Amino acid sequence: MNQKWRLVILTVVLASLVLALGGGVALADPETDPPVVGPPTLLIRFRGVVVDRPDDTTLGIWIIGNRQVGVTEDTTLDETLGPAVEGSHVEVEAKRVPGPDSSAAVLEAIWIRVLATSDTVRPIAIRGWVSEVGDTYLVVNGLRILYDDSTVIIGELKVGVVVHVLAVRTSEGLKALKIEVLPLSERVVEFEGVIQYMGQPAWIIGGQRVQVTRQTTIVGQPRVGLTAKVRAIRQPNGLLLALLIVVQDESQLIEWTGKIERLPPNIAIYPPTYIGRWVVGGREVWVTRETEIVGTPRVGLMAHVQAVSIPRRPLTAQKIEILSATTQTPE
Repeated sequence: MNQKWRLVILTVVLASLVLALGGGVALADPETDPPVVGPPTLLIRFRGVVVDRPDDTTLGIWIIGNRQVGVTEDTTLDETLGPAVEGSHVEVEAKRVPGPDSSAAVLEAIWIRVLATSDTVRPIAIRGWVSEVGDTYLVVNGLRILYDDSTVIIGELKVGVVVHVLAVRTSEGLKALKIEVLPLSERVVEFEGVIQYMGQPAWIIGGQRVQVTRQTTIVGQPRVGLTAKVRAIRQPNGLLLALLIVVQDESQLIEWTGKIERLPPNIAIYPPTYIGRWVVGGREVWVTRETEIVGTPRVGLMAHVQAVSIPRRPLTAQKIEILSATTQTPE
């Protein structure tokens, strides 16, 4: 069989196969048929928790689980079993469509259906102040909460801020789906002042009484006489609960020995407290409840003083040792 006949037979066979499979092949008309752009549409179905969604509309970008999904006017939203709010567990069917960058595809929701509560791990909403921040966790109201790259974080996360957290319980503990830093409310106050008294459960800083608890974050080494910045929340009863105390240590410890020239007038009461203004060796020094006094002070006796000196602040005594007439003056 010559070459010509081989070509004829091959052409007939191919034509028969085409007719059997598709009934023919229609060629695209470049003037009436638009070109096909991008890969074929791929449907994807998944379940997840609504982590974030637009506030005033359903249209826009939703974050469901760790995926971003676009919701359009063509998206069907089934809220028969409950509202599709943050924390709801939903099932989604979406298609991949070309994104702004032709090399990347985005998900566009075809429908979103809210699932019954029993179908999901119920999210937990936590609102409070942050006392500690690590690379993979933060502590809110004493609770350790994990986060990672899939966690949606809105705002600057740092110690002392107030946050709203949406979290779920996992085998490793609480895991944050979303962390939103909230603006300071009217109940949160900030001020700066000298630490005048350190007791339990209250300190006096800058003339204001603040409650200090185990949940209070303290930065630095607090000491009577030092200046501190305070962030506190005003409780319904009016008391201030310290959230954060940052000690500013610009102090210098100085010592001297001199004669006691003046004592506060309240030493006449019993038992004497000695709290107030002293003059020792020509220097004015203030004694507080935290000051350690060794011996019984009396005008005319020698005393060795250890005090904290802070710029633009009066000297605050840490320790005063009363010396007898026979005691050698320390150098």
